[in-house]
Amino acid sequence: MPLTAWCAKLTSCTSGDPERIVVQSQTMEHALAASGTQASRSSAQSSSLLDSATFRSDEHDDECDEDEDMLTSSARRLSNLIRRPRVPTISATSLYNTLQTHGVVVIDCRDADEFALRHVHGSLNCTYVKGRKKSVDDVIEKNQNKALACKLAMRDLMEIVVIGANRSTMLYKMDWGYRFARMLLTEDRVHSVKFMAQGFAYFARKYDFLLQTRPSICVGLPTPAAKSKGASESASLQYPNEIVDGFLYLGNFWQANSAKVIAALKITHVINMGATTEDRDKFDNVEYFDVEIPDKVDVDIRKEFEPTIAFIEKAMSAPQGRVLIHCVQGVSRSSTIVIWYVMVTTKCTLSAAYAHVLKCRPLIYPNHGFMQQLMDYEKELYGTTSVTFEDLELLQQGLLPPTDRTGSLLRESFM
Repeated sequence: MPLTAWCAKLTSCTSGDPERIVVQSQTMEHALAASGTQASRSSAQSSSLLDSATFRSDEHDDECDEDEDMLTSSARRLSNLIRRPRVPTISATSLYNTLQTHGVVVIDCRDADEFALRHVHGSLNCTYVKGRKKSVDDVIEKNQNKALACKLAMRDLMEIVVIGANRSTMLYKMDWGYRFARMLLTEDRVHSVKFMAQGFAYFARKYDFLLQTRPSICVGLPTPAAKSKGASESASLQYPNEIVDGFLYLGNFWQANSAKVIAALKITHVINMGATTEDRDKFDNVEYFDVEIPDKVDVDIRKEFEPTIAFIEKAMSAPQGRVLIHCVQGVSRSSTIVIWYVMVTTKCTLSAAYAHVLKCRPLIYPNHGFMQQLMDYEKELYGTTSVTFEDLELLQQGLLPPTDRTGSLLRESFM
């Protein structure tokens, strides 16, 4: 920088301060006096300084380029993370209920050996394989799984649930299964994809009767073929839907009459709404409560509310009590009692109780006479109703968003 320019800069920096002005003038005098002796030295050094400055400038440009590259790479990674969709999760109970009512494809992403040992009936294996896995097609090619490829090719309205090997709901996003589920979601390969965050081990402990297991040869035990056939039959059965976790189930007449279903769910109490089961003697330690009531709109079902809840509470006080409530199809009469039970025990609205039971068992459809009685009971409880008679059809089709009331314990109790 020229000396005069340096002096001007110093002047501008110290404007308005008397002490700084004095220092400025003294500094300028010394600088002017020394300028003559420094001129020759400056000219001699100018060429070397120019070369050094040019080198440092080039070096700085290289560093800037590296910084820009690093910044671009970091921004790109951050952008990719932001764009990655979050895969919705599903609980083990919700998966159990889904398996009972409508088709869902279960993809098990555990190791092949673990999958062969035991897995959900009808599930497909998609194990982790080392190598390039940039897309779903890469994963299928690495696994060489034709069954999985065929399923994913039928992408119309397909619902997928992915199970991983994770044992913690806190770390499930690190599981290979979650990464594969995110691939499916990112590529829009299926209609719906969810990940079971609780992991296979939890599901297996709770619903072991839904698993297919590898038979083992042991002396004195049934042959592997016989054991495998029995396990397959149990796993392929349709079970009642679970409304209250580990306690209250809603099903049909045939399920209530099945020894395998009663044993698998460890049912201790059965409420029969107008469909008496046969051969009750074959069920040990099961207590029954019969309600003779037809499925008609003009039937008074409210008179059965109090006796049924008393029986349910009796089962709740019993050691490891579990209740199955059913009618013929598990659609109208029994579902009305279950909706009422959820509403009165959690102090929630009718629309919230209905939405919860509908989510667990999409088959429910109480007749309009029963629904009107539930609305009347809700008004007696809270002084108002959460749904009008004109909106009943929307509610029953699952098209009316549920509204709950302050103080409701539904989410804490059942969800």
